[in-house]
Amino acid sequence: MAACRRLGYANVATEDRRRLPWLAGAGPFDAIVVTAAASHVPPPLLRQLKPGGRMVIPIGAVFQTQQLMLVEKQHDGSVTTRR
Repeated sequence: MAACRRLGYANVATEDRRRLPWLAGAGPFDAIVVTAAASHVPPPLLRQLKPGGRMVIPIGAVFQTQQLMLVEKQHDGSVTTRR
């Protein structure tokens, strides 16, 4: 967090996997960056993404090929993804 402030980012939240559910009660967020691979896009993170927001997340099995996914939540609530 301090490093983000030094770079001029004031509205940043960080979380680690040991504290679930992810930032309960926080959000919605304009952007979410996930740094650990998941087998799928976690629904709690989708719910915390603001309409018009974007998430970047690696998807794939541990020790296997993973794809970096861009997830975009549309203003109507629908979700699009692309690699």
